[in-house]
Amino acid sequence: AVLSIFPDGYVPVLPGRSIDWSVNGGLKAEIDNWDVDLGYGYGHNHLDQFARNTVNASLGAASPTEFYIGRTEFNQQVIDLTASKDMGSVFGMQAFNVAFGAQWRRDNFQVHRGDPASYAVGPLAVNGRASGSNGRPGYAPTDENDISRRNIGAYIDLEADISDAFLVTTALRYEDYSDFGGNLSGKLAMRYKFTDEFALRGSYNRGFRAPSLAQIGNRVNTSTVQNGQILQTQQISSEDPRLAQLGIGDPKAEISDNFSAGVTGDFGRFTFTVDGFQINIKDRIAITDGILVANFPAVAARFPGVREIRFFTNQIDTRTRGIDVVATYRVDVGDTLLRFTLAGTHAQTKVLRQRAPPPELVAGASPANQALPLIGLTATELIEVAQPRTKILLSTSWEVGALTLGVRASYFGNVKAFSTGLNGADDNVKCNANNRCVQTFSGKTIFDLNATYNFSDSFALTLGANNIFDTYPDKWHSTRNGFAGEAAS
Repeated sequence: AVLSIFPDGYVPVLPGRSIDWSVNGGLKAEIDNWDVDLGYGYGHNHLDQFARNTVNASLGAASPTEFYIGRTEFNQQVIDLTASKDMGSVFGMQAFNVAFGAQWRRDNFQVHRGDPASYAVGPLAVNGRASGSNGRPGYAPTDENDISRRNIGAYIDLEADISDAFLVTTALRYEDYSDFGGNLSGKLAMRYKFTDEFALRGSYNRGFRAPSLAQIGNRVNTSTVQNGQILQTQQISSEDPRLAQLGIGDPKAEISDNFSAGVTGDFGRFTFTVDGFQINIKDRIAITDGILVANFPAVAARFPGVREIRFFTNQIDTRTRGIDVVATYRVDVGDTLLRFTLAGTHAQTKVLRQRAPPPELVAGASPANQALPLIGLTATELIEVAQPRTKILLSTSWEVGALTLGVRASYFGNVKAFSTGLNGADDNVKCNANNRCVQTFSGKTIFDLNATYNFSDSFALTLGANNIFDTYPDKWHSTRNGFAGEAAS
């Protein structure tokens, strides 16, 4: 039936359309030498997903070739009230600044269904034909969701110039979430100037990140047919009570400890900063690999007719180490100013440890399956090697009166990704003894241009173009070095 629609085969095209808008406003005032700022913001983003040049094979020749997959939507409201004051020279210090504030925020996440053909299990499913739009199944009615969260936060920030050379700043922030309770986080930072040009600095920051609503509430069902039975693959949302029965707790907040130390230099036209950092994240939120229901009796009892399940969980601890470098150089040429900026970062993230699957989930499974980690090799690679470890940015701006022209080159280092169907003979593909293959996608440089004209101190117009040379990532390699019809990089 599919060949009657696409006799020469087909490659699904999976576009999306994202709409993002926000409205922000506020009031500023000075009250008894305090700078007070009251602000309100509302933001909205939605992503409509489509599948084209594809079919729902279970519908046979009656299948459409274009599908609306559905929509994910996020809305946020924020109200901020902040106040700050320079207390001057007090308690024997050169200067002392106090700032405090409060924030109210409401987040909302929604999933909307696609058109019926995008998720339909058609009459040919019993013959083994895949259901749902091929390449990107649609959101079904059971996938729809609408969840919200509110949180209130308050902070205080103190900054003190102990002397001309020594600066200390500290801050505390408390937040209370409607679905996670409260948390206290804070930071401590110091800077010591050996000379007017050279200084050392360091900081410690204890952070907190609640799971996003998309991580908690997103759920997707896809269907296949095996031995005449329709079986589902499900991404389970966190509020599903069956996860609790399997010993999977509700996602909790990530706790991070961020350490940094570095040097700064200011030599007039030339400035630079070099900082090393380490970020430890405990209870990092990640999505599991597919858990085959047939291998785990306790899972099978709670998810009948389901082939495999996935869900977000606080299963791992990670560590990121890296270095940041920023350097700028200014050249005054008559009435014009040339500015050169070089910024680079190199960081490596490692999964340090992973907790064992809960006994309730693995009860009755074979010893080999009980030993399987929930966050498998593929999910680990997404954290460790699927993002560029190196990023370098070089930009130049030319200021002539009210006009500023700029060019920017951004280099993103290589990444690695596992995929089925890769060819181990390709130079960019490495396969292990089990024929599990990973492709290395080479680093790329993207060039951007921009121009800004300042009509006044309060109004400016900017025009720009990103990726002017239309640079694309390497293509997926299923054959040796891109030959036999498969394009290389």
